[in-house]
Amino acid sequence: MIMSAARRKAKQDWPALKIRYEIHRTGVTLTELAVKNGLSESACRKALTSATPRADQVIADQLGKSLHELWPSRYDEQNRRVIIHVRENRTRDCARSQRLSEACE
Repeated sequence: MIMSAARRKAKQDWPALKIRYEIHRTGVTLTELAVKNGLSESACRKALTSATPRADQVIADQLGKSLHELWPSRYDEQNRRVIIHVRENRTRDCARSQRLSEACE
């Protein structure tokens, strides 16, 4: 299988199980880590599936990694949040604008 150069260079987020395993190797659970850092019990567990900046930072600090290294889809090389704007309901918006243009004719 031949992969394009861009695809080979694209970094992927660490898998949730790998992060969980590495945290456990440090001697704490995700729940303990969250509570120890003043977060809700589930904050670090939630960070494995969705972006939660404070919990993401706590996990990265515990592992001694940068945010970008753990989640390149969420953070750029300077560890700034990457925000992707997705326009939802595009089909509905197109249908609505089509009705409006027909009404004006």
